[in-house]
Amino acid sequence: MESLDAGSSVGIIQPKDPAKGPMKAKDIGAQIPSCREAFIGAPSMEVTHSLAPVIAKHTTHNGKPAAISNASDYYGVMADECELTFVGKFTMGRPRIETIRSKFLEQTPLKGKVRIAAYGFRHVFIDFSSELDFNVVYFTIFMDIAGSLMRTFKWSLNFDPHEESSLAPIWVLLPELKFHLFEWNYLKQILAAVGTPLKEGLSHHR
Repeated sequence: MESLDAGSSVGIIQPKDPAKGPMKAKDIGAQIPSCREAFIGAPSMEVTHSLAPVIAKHTTHNGKPAAISNASDYYGVMADECELTFVGKFTMGRPRIETIRSKFLEQTPLKGKVRIAAYGFRHVFIDFSSELDFNVVYFTIFMDIAGSLMRTFKWSLNFDPHEESSLAPIWVLLPELKFHLFEWNYLKQILAAVGTPLKEGLSHHR
């Protein structure tokens, strides 16, 4: 396998978008890129994540070339790279990726940067540099993109394009909580057992 020098540009071949209209199943290739690969070469490439380097071991498996990484890297460093990533799903097929990018930016005022890449003919990955932007979209759930409805949900290691996600945001009420505990740092610790706190309601904001 040819090695690449650090800083070298890397690209993958994405299925070409149709001239117009949503994509159909016959328009995509047999290979679908991973979350990380889908972003390589995407135009909105200004999002950066400062993570520890991952060193893969090259070998063979069942007579085919394979790359193996440590479990701690796969479930840790490599997954952390998609910590602020959403999956956008179009049930009837997605519009052109250029249309998705432009319409998404029109509807979503951003404080940071975002990159959007295609994943098959029904999904896109949406990766943010700002947790504030990530949280805003988390509570949007549905977006109209050029007449096509896109449902968004948080990416996870268990993401399967053929199955529905079991992840969804919920509101948690804390009745009679003492006023001095309504600081975000304290609230996150109180709610850690429930899940990952995203934001506090406006009615309780201090």
